[in-house]
Amino acid sequence: MFSTNLFPDKSTNGLTVSNEFDKYTENLKSTLCTHNNTSINNTEHNEWFDEIKLPYQYLSEATNGFSESCLIGAGGFSKVFKSRLNLKQNNQIVAIKRLEHDFNIKDFKQYLNEICIVLKFKHDNVLPLLAISYDEQPCFIYEFMENGSLLENIACDIKSILLDWKLRIQIGTDIARGIVYLHTEFETPFIHRDIKTANILLDNKFIAKIGDFGLMRIGNHTMTSVVCGTSAYMSPEAFRGDISVKVDVFSFGIVLLELLTGLAPIDKSRTGYDLLTHINEIEWPVEKLLDKRAGNWDNSIAEKIYDLAQICCTATKSQRPVMHGQDGVLESLKNIQSEN
Repeated sequence: MFSTNLFPDKSTNGLTVSNEFDKYTENLKSTLCTHNNTSINNTEHNEWFDEIKLPYQYLSEATNGFSESCLIGAGGFSKVFKSRLNLKQNNQIVAIKRLEHDFNIKDFKQYLNEICIVLKFKHDNVLPLLAISYDEQPCFIYEFMENGSLLENIACDIKSILLDWKLRIQIGTDIARGIVYLHTEFETPFIHRDIKTANILLDNKFIAKIGDFGLMRIGNHTMTSVVCGTSAYMSPEAFRGDISVKVDVFSFGIVLLELLTGLAPIDKSRTGYDLLTHINEIEWPVEKLLDKRAGNWDNSIAEKIYDLAQICCTATKSQRPVMHGQDGVLESLKNIQSEN
């Protein structure tokens, strides 16, 4: 489990880990404030940082000691708790993501670097990070998404209205807009690397927002020996550590197939247990693949979305489209949606 004494006062080459932590977080404050307001003065600088940095004890009290009754989700490296907090004089329901594995100073620096990145994002289809906590177990505080994840909605694992086919196309377009923002808004593209229905959250109006940036990397192209992501959504080159914006395109194609079929991304009981392999092996016509729970699909529109999904999932990355531009995935979806 996680050690509460995250930065013990032990000397490391003449510099204590706690001193390194203090120095690093002071630099972080300057970096964060520069990202959000270039003209901020020192007083505003500290006030703004104090607003987004919350004591762990406050979060613990708000969740009754991170009790099971507040737990709404769990993964390999984190747990998510629902609570109500006062943030910037606004009392609101939030999701608190608490990281669960052991951290050292190197891990912590990476964690804070990712905070700097995520706090820059301001887009309707990207889940906003509201606050942070790092005096004990690191925590991210996000807007609470009332309608849960897209995965839960497609699988009907939560009590909600069924997503009809027109709403599914809108959700797909929302996701595409969010990815385009990540890939194009900044000088260097942000590569999410784990686009999947479990990481797409739906608000009270079923507007889709991309979340969980734990695997995100900066840059147009990266070679890494560490293979990350979820296998059913990973492109062939991603397994080799070849990371570019095209891995997000591939993953998005799988999400489109889920929206069309309502099938789980992985099911070991079927032919080809990952969704793409299963669909390609059974060779059914598109009409037979469609999720009937979504209502009476317009078959012409469904076939165009299916074709777009298959192009996104092309094994050779150079043959995949980009998300943005005149011939990009988002523009194609907009054109398809306009036919409704």
